Amino acid sequence: MSRVASCRIAVVGRAHAFARFLLMAAVMLLAACFPESAKAQTWSLTPLSGFGASGWLSNTTLTSYLVSGSNDRIRSLAFNPSTGNLLFATGTSVGSINAATGAFIAQLDNSAILTGTGVSSGGINRTLSNVSVTSDGVVYGSNLTTNSAGSVPLQIYRWASESGTSSRVYSGNGGVGIGARMGDSLVAVGSDPTGVLALGSGTVSTNSGQTSYYSVVPTALTSGSLSALTAITGTGAANQGFRTGIVAVDSDSFFGLAAGAIGSNVVVTGTTGTWSFDGTRTIQNANERSISTVTNVFGTPLVATMQVGNVGINTVRLYNASSLSTSTSGTLPFLVSALISTGSTTNGNASVGIAFGTVGGNPVLYALNTNNGIQAFQIVPEPTTTLAAGVCTAGLAALMLRRRARKS
Repeated sequence: MSRVASCRIAVVGRAHAFARFLLMAAVMLLAACFPESAKAQTWSLTPLSGFGASGWLSNTTLTSYLVSGSNDRIRSLAFNPSTGNLLFATGTSVGSINAATGAFIAQLDNSAILTGTGVSSGGINRTLSNVSVTSDGVVYGSNLTTNSAGSVPLQIYRWASESGTSSRVYSGNGGVGIGARMGDSLVAVGSDPTGVLALGSGTVSTNSGQTSYYSVVPTALTSGSLSALTAITGTGAANQGFRTGIVAVDSDSFFGLAAGAIGSNVVVTGTTGTWSFDGTRTIQNANERSISTVTNVFGTPLVATMQVGNVGINTVRLYNASSLSTSTSGTLPFLVSALISTGSTTNGNASVGIAFGTVGGNPVLYALNTNNGIQAFQIVPEPTTTLAAGVCTAGLAALMLRRRARKS
């Protein structure tokens, strides 16, 4: 074999060895970039730029939007995934605002609420206290009543879309045998008409001799109305265990947030009359008064709560929703918290609203402090993962450039 041939073989051998080295280096770099531990997110909440002023939509601005109602009766938020708008209940109607900027869009039709089609008294002056939206954009709302089986029945209203006409689709005792406070919490689960509505009861009630805490009704309409609400009965939950918040963990499991009573948050299963009680969970603060629906963010199911009180302690917290159905003792750890320090008007009823949404494909958390305004937080992905992805991209690019340089 000639010396030239031997040199060529050596060069080719070194080239192959270098190629194998590059391949192994790329594999090791990818492994370093995306380790198993990267699945554990590090969360942060930052004010959403462009929404109001530095993420805050003030009480003054929000009040200027009201065609009817008053700001102290704005107690509920909902994000409409069909339109990308943020909805809020005004006390007598539903308003729609731009979820990215906070700019007013429209008031939904409220003719059924203010005319004979609805009930003008509505329930302690809040004819439309709560709003929720199905996954396909059908809007539901309810009044607030302290005596649903007596002088002021629970009223549920429906809009096929934000531009649709309002209609009253339910009037009754809310499914409970003894008239209880109803309408503080309402959640629409799934799409219309295959989903359900769930409403928490303000006080322990009885239905056919059984303790009742919340009720559900399918969203399917019959002759323009919802069927009778089914009271979900059982034992083990605390009084008012679903009053200030009720959220679907899955299709038939619900998590209830009590009226500021720590240790009385529960997970129950069932929508057909009797629950399977799964125990109480303790959250971080007794004044966490509202809870969001479960939303999948960066591969993690999340719920959010809002603690309300004096200025400087108003706080939102993110929790991993999977812990709601797996942990039955101790205090649930939260993933991240953020203060809402803007706004100083007294929130005498400690009423708040909280909802997840998206802006430009990015997750956003909206927190309403009644009488003060709405704070929008962008949920920021894990900084270390983002940094690692950038380092990895740069590293892989350098390897490829080096390989090309060697080849040339």
